[in-house]
Amino acid sequence: MKTQRFTPPLEHELGQKVILGFVNLGVNDMKYTLAALQAAGVKKSMAKPKPTHRSKKDRKLTWTGRGSMPRWMREEMKALRLKPDAFLIRK
Repeated sequence: MKTQRFTPPLEHELGQKVILGFVNLGVNDMKYTLAALQAAGVKKSMAKPKPTHRSKKDRKLTWTGRGSMPRWMREEMKALRLKPDAFLIRK
């Protein structure tokens, strides 16, 4: 019966090369190399903010509370004579 030989994934090999490369570097060289790797890597994105306000008329309309107040909220506040606190989503 033949036994298959284990081949590590490419990411594993690349990780080993990076670690072995760092062993021979000085502290300052490590710092600059890490900064260059982070700059060339994938940028982290921020999490999308959750809505904090919801329309009384149409439940699909929401607002995160950032930026200018949406038109639907201004119109509902005027028509229903409500304050912004009335549109808060309760948890």
